[in-house]
Amino acid sequence: MTKNALLHFVQRGLVTGTVVALAMSVASPAGATDPSLARRWALTRTSDGHLQVVRGIKVAIAQSDADLGRTSTKVLSVEDDAQVGVLGDPMRSDQWALDKVSYEATWGTSNGSGVIVAVVDTGIAAAHQDLAGSVIAGTDLASDAASVDPDRNGMVDPGAHGTHVAGIIAAHANNSIGISGAAPGVRLMPVRVLDAHGTGSASTLVQGIIWAADRGARVINLSVGGGPSSGEQLAIQYAMSKKAVVVAAAGNSKLQGNSPTYPAAYPEAIAVASVNSSLRHSSFSNTGPYVDIAAPGEMILSTYGGSKPNDYAWMSGTSMATPYVSAAAALVISAKPSLGRGGLARPEGERDASRDTRARPHVR
Repeated sequence: MTKNALLHFVQRGLVTGTVVALAMSVASPAGATDPSLARRWALTRTSDGHLQVVRGIKVAIAQSDADLGRTSTKVLSVEDDAQVGVLGDPMRSDQWALDKVSYEATWGTSNGSGVIVAVVDTGIAAAHQDLAGSVIAGTDLASDAASVDPDRNGMVDPGAHGTHVAGIIAAHANNSIGISGAAPGVRLMPVRVLDAHGTGSASTLVQGIIWAADRGARVINLSVGGGPSSGEQLAIQYAMSKKAVVVAAAGNSKLQGNSPTYPAAYPEAIAVASVNSSLRHSSFSNTGPYVDIAAPGEMILSTYGGSKPNDYAWMSGTSMATPYVSAAAALVISAKPSLGRGGLARPEGERDASRDTRARPHVR
C-alpha cells in the first residue's frame, strides 16, 4: 500500500466508527397502566443463588409472587432505572483537537489496540497517572542515559517533551483523570534519543529508528527535526521494510526562512504541519511541497514529564501535530492490520524538497 493510500484513510475520516452511548432505558410494556412501571426494575435471587434483573410489569409480578409465597425467588431490590455512561476525563473539555477531529467516534471500531507506537524523543514518564500501564520497556540512547535512566529503558522523561507527545497519542480515556488520548488502546514504546535539554545527534536518531523498527513498532513518531542526513533516510526506508509507518514533524521555522526540516522532508516520511483551533495554518508551521498533512498543533493540552510525574501542560508546535497523525495511523492499522505494509513512499519525483544545511536534531 502506498503512503498516499494511507494518507487517504487518515484524511478521509480515519476508520468508520460509531460513538456508543452506554445508557439503560426501558420500553413501556404492552398493557401497562402505570407509566412509572416502565422505569421500574428489580434484582431477584433464585433458590440456587442466581441473581436476575427483571423490568417493568415483571417487577410487580415478582413482588406479588414473593409476597404470596408462590415462588422461592426473593426480590432483593426495587428501584427506578437511571442512565449511566462512560466516565469523562476532567480536562477533556480543554482538548479542542478531539472536538475538531472525530477520533472518539472511531473507538467502537478501533482504539489502536494491538499497535505499538514508538515515540522517538526525550523518553516517556511511564509512571504518569494517565499513561501508566500503556508504556512498554524501550531503550535509552541519549547522552545522559547513565545519569537519568539507570535501567536504560526510556521510561523516564526529564525533558518532558516525549511525555507530552505520548499523552496526545494514548492517554487513558474515560478514567476520570486528566485527558484523553486520540488512540488510547495503543502501546507506547519509548525510544529516548534526546537528552534532558532536548538535543541529540543524527547517529543516535538513526539508532533509535532502527531499534524501534526491529522490535515491532508499526508507527514511529518523530517529533524531532534538523538538517538532511542520508543515514536518516536509509533508516526510515529500513523501518518501512519492517512494516512501520514513519510520521515526522514538518518544523516550526516558517517565520525564520521556512527551510525544509528533516527527517520530515524525506519522501518516505509522513510530514505533518500544524493548524490552530480554527483549523487555520499555524503561523510558525513550515510549508512546502514536502508537507503531507496538517493536524492540531496549537495550545495542545497533554501529559507532561519532568519533576512532576502527574503534571499536564499546554504546548504548541508541529511536535504536537505529529502525534495526532501517528494516532490516526494507529487507529487505521488496528482496524486493518494489512494497511501500511509494503512500500509507503510516494512515486519518484512527486516531492521536490530542497536540502538545507545540516543541523543537529532537536525538539521542534
